[in-house]
Amino acid sequence: MSLITGDGTTYPASFEAPDDGDDRDAAAVLVGLEALADRTEHLRDRVMDGTAGVTTLELTVVGNAAIGADLTVGDDLSVTDNLTVGGSVLGGLDVQGGSLEVDGNVEAAGDMIAAGDAEATGYYLPSARTVEVVVDAPAEADDGWIVARSTNDFYWETTTVLQHRLRVCLNAFIPRGASIVSLVARFQGAGGHTALPTFKPQLILYRKRVGTSGAASGAVGSANDPSADTTAFQAEHDITLTLGSPHTATVNTHSYYAVLVSEADGGLGDAVSGALFQGLKLTYTYTRVDRT
Repeated sequence: MSLITGDGTTYPASFEAPDDGDDRDAAAVLVGLEALADRTEHLRDRVMDGTAGVTTLELTVVGNAAIGADLTVGDDLSVTDNLTVGGSVLGGLDVQGGSLEVDGNVEAAGDMIAAGDAEATGYYLPSARTVEVVVDAPAEADDGWIVARSTNDFYWETTTVLQHRLRVCLNAFIPRGASIVSLVARFQGAGGHTALPTFKPQLILYRKRVGTSGAASGAVGSANDPSADTTAFQAEHDITLTLGSPHTATVNTHSYYAVLVSEADGGLGDAVSGALFQGLKLTYTYTRVDRT
């Protein structure tokens, strides 16, 4: 007896079969049997419990749809319950020419692309993404800061050697459920320092509770200006706050702020006004996008 093992990487479109008068031996029928086994394995990998991808013109599923790897649909894709693509492997969802409609949740281990409308009644769960954005938002100061400009630039500038706070709200830049990784403030100390200030500038990620739900208001993390000498301090540089572990932002119950505290001399005369704050960068990760 011959053991025939299907090869799921191929799908024979045609194969030879014996005609009347041909030799009636095993070799005459093995070609067809092997081709059928290849077709069967190819379909099993894509439809039943394999790990290969599915490519089709149009797909409608009544109930749950779980695909082991990639799912590519040339037109519309409709699922009446949950759609899972990829599982434990990197699987992408690509709806090339139509719309995606899922009456449930969408989970994909890889990229999700839809040429038309994409709608899920629950949430989308794509593969993890890390996003870095420049925060362009109004800033508020308690005192000691003014908006200043040069010929080709504008920035915030300190007007005192006392500690004052400048805050920028981050909520508009953070998707719900995203995790904040780091904040970076672009800063430049004023010239004329004979020594580093007693209290160097500090960058704080602050969380303010709105209402009674969730954690109490307070600092999530902070970082001091890293400058080791006056030369580095008076040159344009970064103040980087990297959290020990990413912080899941609860923007539905809290406001998040980047707070920059200006330098101060503590009465020792080693601080100089005129420092410049150029802007902020925010880095976050996300793996879930809620429909609402």
